[in-house]
Amino acid sequence: MTATRCVAILRILRKPENAINIEPEYSLHWAGVDYTLQTTGAEPVDIGPEPRRLDVVFTHQGQTDSGCWIAMPIALSGILGMNQAYLPPGEYKVEIQVRCSNGKGDKAKFKIISPASPATWESLDINQDP
Repeated sequence: MTATRCVAILRILRKPENAINIEPEYSLHWAGVDYTLQTTGAEPVDIGPEPRRLDVVFTHQGQTDSGCWIAMPIALSGILGMNQAYLPPGEYKVEIQVRCSNGKGDKAKFKIISPASPATWESLDINQDP
């Protein structure tokens, strides 16, 4: 059975002390769904038997700030810096929930390690937290 009109939400459960101006929830981006800077909120998708990839957090080669960004349209559009999608360096506990209009969905907890230096941008790590 297909799960219809699914959105993914990242909820911050625990953050480092230096992480100020962090919202409690963020809508995440589904890979393969178009977005622009004007995209606001979640873009729902249908999930059938084929896998769907969810973009969660990212860094990039050549970044000038330490830390990482939550995969939401404003950040994916290339407007980086310390905006609302920015996670300063440190350890975060988060919950990712997929909500669907027909009641299907799931949630899981994860630990995100946001890099301490732009030079270590490849050290971004996310693992499921038991």
